[in-house]
Amino acid sequence: MMTKVFKFGGASVKDADHINQLKKILNSYSDVKLLVVISAIGKTTNALESVFRDIYDTDHDVSTLFNPIIKDHLAIAKNLGLDQESLKSELESMVNELEGKLDSENLRFKDLVYDQVVSMGELFSTLLITRFLQQERNDVSWLDVRKVFMTDQRFMDGKIQFAETQENINQIVVPMMKDTNICITQGFIAGTSQGLTTTLGREGSDYSAALFAYFLDVEELNIWKDVPGILTADPKRFENVEKIEKMSYKEAIEMTYFGAKVIHPKTIQPIQNKGIKLKVNSFKNPSQ
Repeated sequence: MMTKVFKFGGASVKDADHINQLKKILNSYSDVKLLVVISAIGKTTNALESVFRDIYDTDHDVSTLFNPIIKDHLAIAKNLGLDQESLKSELESMVNELEGKLDSENLRFKDLVYDQVVSMGELFSTLLITRFLQQERNDVSWLDVRKVFMTDQRFMDGKIQFAETQENINQIVVPMMKDTNICITQGFIAGTSQGLTTTLGREGSDYSAALFAYFLDVEELNIWKDVPGILTADPKRFENVEKIEKMSYKEAIEMTYFGAKVIHPKTIQPIQNKGIKLKVNSFKNPSQ
């Protein structure tokens, strides 16, 4: 069965209604296996940046600082009909693991601490969505991308170690995809061989999806957005905007350099290297 890589941004999973729409989209692809890369929910990353600052500016325990963010996720879980207590326990376990990494030595390095904290958004969102999908399906798995994507120790802008990551893909992801039809994982984050979390910098989630497409040798990468595809201009600013049905990698990169918010050049590079098609899908109107 063919494998496709999908990517959904934070706006696509910002509340229960949007997560239900995501489920409908995934369920409509019953004839393929899906590796699904998901960002943090809505404004979670901004909230986590506040947690990062508060770690240094207040005397609160780290777990206490995370309580409002956990509460937000549990509110969505309630609207989705999920077991809140079970999810709460899993989210708190993730926070406890994070606390274990923030010893006095690591706290000296703010870039390191930033990545450990901000990465929790993607871990929280993907766990929530996985548990939601698993209510109705037994062919959905959760993948911790930090065990697969290996980077150097350049925090906030980790550089992928391609040989090591490809080996992890072959040993972890390929067998997982044989046993499951939907694999949910995180964008934007990765890990080091020392067990610390790194982030991939600007447009990291799109880049993560492109890397999965590259390492898995898929034919097509699908990025789901709140627009019907790549457009000739910003529809919020201009009238008579049209959808561009087809363009080259070079044209997409040129549009980005001239200010268009299409796809970041670093996202295009991995798929260009293997001739993988990139399709921008409409999240609101999947049939478009």
